[in-house]
Amino acid sequence: RWLIPMVLLGVVYILPIAGKLVRGSGNTRKILWNTTASLAMSALVALFTAAPLAFPLLQYVSLSTRRLMTLADQSLFSFPPVRVVSLVIPFNDVPEWVAYIGAGLTLLWLAGILLRSRESRHWGIIGIIFFLLALGPATPLFSLLNGLPGFQLLRVPARFLALVALGASLGAAHGINKLLDDPTPG
Repeated sequence: RWLIPMVLLGVVYILPIAGKLVRGSGNTRKILWNTTASLAMSALVALFTAAPLAFPLLQYVSLSTRRLMTLADQSLFSFPPVRVVSLVIPFNDVPEWVAYIGAGLTLLWLAGILLRSRESRHWGIIGIIFFLLALGPATPLFSLLNGLPGFQLLRVPARFLALVALGASLGAAHGINKLLDDPTPG
């Protein structure tokens, strides 16, 4: 159930590296090429490690009734847009909707973006994309991606909130780093 969100996160993570690889100078290209090669090797090791479970899973997916779910069935546990405040103020009612980021983390994340931290901005974009996916059919992004192979097997879009929390945490970490490096904006 986490394969597609993790693949999307991996693609979003690799895009800036690929951009730097294309635009970089000789030394930068060598470093980025080595990084890309090690990421590719890690992906291959992960693929071979997961293969004994992946092949039976692919067989099971072809027999699963999740392929027959409608968009309404898939979006049953979407994160309601009126619950946005629960990302900063905790509520404990529906477990699928719990993703408490907190006000402090949010402020550090925004500080990094306002201080022009490229990494905070990158993770901010990732957080927004996954937040829009967590909203389910309330945004056109979910319906657009629903045509992708495997995406229609997802049953609880609100689980993308875990990746929103990850993006917020990493964005806040880069925000703290930027604050410690250069506490004055501009």
